[in-house]
Amino acid sequence: MAIALSGFFFLPHGPEDAWFFSKEEQKWAGERIVIDRAVPATATSQKHDIEDHNDNDDSEQATNLLRRTSTAAASIRTHISENPTTSTGLTSHDLLSALTSWHLWWLLVCNILSAIPVSSFSVFLPLIVRGLTGSKPSSASLSNLLSVPPFITGALVLFAFAIYSDRTQARLKPILYGLAILLAGLTGVVMLPHGSKSDPEQQHTYITLRYIALCIMVSGSFVASPLTVTWLSTNTLSPGKRAIMLGINGWGNFAGVIGAQLFRPRYGPEYVFPFFLTLGSVGLSFVGFGVFRNLVVAENKRRAGMLVEWMEEEVEAERDEGVGPLVDDGTGVRRWMRRGVAYIVAVVMKEGVDFVDDGARRGDEKMTFTYSL
Repeated sequence: MAIALSGFFFLPHGPEDAWFFSKEEQKWAGERIVIDRAVPATATSQKHDIEDHNDNDDSEQATNLLRRTSTAAASIRTHISENPTTSTGLTSHDLLSALTSWHLWWLLVCNILSAIPVSSFSVFLPLIVRGLTGSKPSSASLSNLLSVPPFITGALVLFAFAIYSDRTQARLKPILYGLAILLAGLTGVVMLPHGSKSDPEQQHTYITLRYIALCIMVSGSFVASPLTVTWLSTNTLSPGKRAIMLGINGWGNFAGVIGAQLFRPRYGPEYVFPFFLTLGSVGLSFVGFGVFRNLVVAENKRRAGMLVEWMEEEVEAERDEGVGPLVDDGTGVRRWMRRGVAYIVAVVMKEGVDFVDDGARRGDEKMTFTYSL
């Protein structure tokens, strides 16, 4: 806690304020951060969204903004100028836009469900290993040592998925792959028999198989959470809104509370009931992430279909100022939601809130914005 508090005094606000960089290094650091945020869209499967729109697919996708520019370099430069890495502060629009984003709350629920195994096994894995292997209480050191290989496999798998995600710029598919591995391991732990105590050789075989299933289970447990953070960060242009969304997404640690209630001593030593509930939560998370990906793909297609019918000037106005033609994008419902949130903020902060809505769309609200996958 002391180290965290000290960070308030020595951590830079952004690359432009990094005291350990020279002026040239500060500039380069800022540009690299923005380019890194801009690149993911180039590797998404959104090419069909803009094929009929113009011939500069690469340059348009390079900024997550469907644009008409001559080169990819020009797109990146514009992206840098429009999205500085140093935040100028938190605006009311950032707060209200984040709190009324369905992406945030959908992913938060999926994140909590998928993180239950992570939080549970990080604390209770030695007890679980003891239940699987039949270790006696006196062999606590053996249980602790046997809990090491699952975490090693988990670290290696996470590292491999991180490389894969970075090279392909895909986030949601690797999450689904990781959850599939987790589900496979969980199913093995739950469904494999314990073997007959009268047949030590058979029992030893099943213990080995269940331990392997445990390693598989843990290896897929750590993939979803970091890639969820990456998806939110990549698809949120405003630094203020991004900070709020990532902070709320941190509530995924609530999974630790659930895990602590599941793996209680009364369910030991085999913890069958907690394993079944964990299996159900991961299954729901898998379905949730899959549906979320399909909804994002549908949203990208819908926006691309609108832009095909827009005039050049309308697309440019939408891209630059967010004032393109009126569309049925649900802003009416979100506007009332924002007014409700704004009223609550006004009461708490004892300040007046201006309810005037200029109708402009910002960041990922723009119809020219393409969500990366």
